[in-house]
Amino acid sequence: MPHSKHKIISLAETLASEFDILAHELRVLILAIIAVHGRITWADLKSVLESIVGPVNPNTLAFHVRKLINSKYVEREGGPESVIYKARLPDDIKKKIEPLVREIKSYIKGDC
Repeated sequence: MPHSKHKIISLAETLASEFDILAHELRVLILAIIAVHGRITWADLKSVLESIVGPVNPNTLAFHVRKLINSKYVEREGGPESVIYKARLPDDIKKKIEPLVREIKSYIKGDC
């Protein structure tokens, strides 16, 4: 089955409508991308996100990452010049975003 940006965005929109902290599809995508990678740098996160949705303002990305950190769904590690983000998901959220995580994994591998 082909994996497309459209399907990824559609899954993110569906999940965004179900959860308060994840009430924005960009935030859902950010969380899923971090979950796919386990640990990811700012630059890699921005690059993967933009490959799916197009250009993203760094301030917008920072706003949504900060919301995820404040909710404890994402953890920030490292210093100012070597920041790494790591997902810290409760089981219910993991289960809900699993279809999106699978789609993103396939998209990244080039199976689209």
